[in-house]
Amino acid sequence: MKGKAILAFLLLSQFVFAQQSRLPLQYWNDVPRYMAVQDSLLLLAIDKAMDARPPVVSHGEQDAARQLILCSLDAFLHTPRPDTTAAFRDFVDSRMGKVLQDLERPLRGKVRIYKIYNDGFIVRTRKATVAVDLNGREGRFVPAARLRALSAHCDALLVTHRHPDHLDRIVVEAFLEAGKPVCMPEDAWADDSRILHLDGGVHPLAGVQVRVLPGHQDETPTRAIRNNIYQLTFPGGFTVTHTGDQAHQADLDWIGRLSGTLPPSDVLLMDGWTPSMEQFVSAFAPRLILSGHENEMGHSTGHREAFWLSDYKLREVIRPDCPFSVLGWGEWIDCR
Repeated sequence: MKGKAILAFLLLSQFVFAQQSRLPLQYWNDVPRYMAVQDSLLLLAIDKAMDARPPVVSHGEQDAARQLILCSLDAFLHTPRPDTTAAFRDFVDSRMGKVLQDLERPLRGKVRIYKIYNDGFIVRTRKATVAVDLNGREGRFVPAARLRALSAHCDALLVTHRHPDHLDRIVVEAFLEAGKPVCMPEDAWADDSRILHLDGGVHPLAGVQVRVLPGHQDETPTRAIRNNIYQLTFPGGFTVTHTGDQAHQADLDWIGRLSGTLPPSDVLLMDGWTPSMEQFVSAFAPRLILSGHENEMGHSTGHREAFWLSDYKLREVIRPDCPFSVLGWGEWIDCR
């Protein structure tokens, strides 16, 4: 990496060293600056490596380069400081900018799925583009301007449940202000007449057929909130299922009975922490699994599920039942 590229990145990261043409060569007794420069260089390297080695579909084999990229990102995100640093903010902003650049280009294939942040995905086809759980914690982790720009490229928004790592007020208002449909369970923004509250059935939405399977996420042992599982069938028959945070034990019985009753899912968007992966795979018979919910920065470090852990589970627990891919933030994959 050339010195000019390093310096340009540091300037963007607000680490401006007055009257200097290169990085400081000594950091003794200046640990904060030392770590700030190191964080910037690490995330710049990860950002470039993600571009150079994009995600691919795995049939159980291990890609050492991809594993190193995502493990490096996990290692940074599992420290106490990342969401307060300029390096972190600039990294996320860079990844979102690349998604936006790609959304502005013509779609070459038939279906492209973007992983934005946490459990937020954008499913793009030539006829319709739908966002599910598009989220940035109201600008804390994904800049508000980026959230609004991403929303502008989508035709509809589906929210699986009301928790703030899935329901983002900035995103919701951006869709509503543009006159685009926003769908949520009955107990999310229940008094807002602008919201389409769905509780089961199949509904046409922006040219897409949306099947709603009303489930729940446990909040306490005695109370669960509504979590909609959405199965989206796009023009041409391509089907994507997003499970949200479905985790209520009492729902597993009816989920277990879904096997063979629904069209197979071309893609299953499933949380990496899901305790019953095998049951979801059996229920929705996916041709490809994309994992979600890794490194939710609003969670404690022990509950920031790692990219490497999703990879391990899908290779060792699900394999050889279904191909899979683990996407980092601001990455995408062509599915047809």
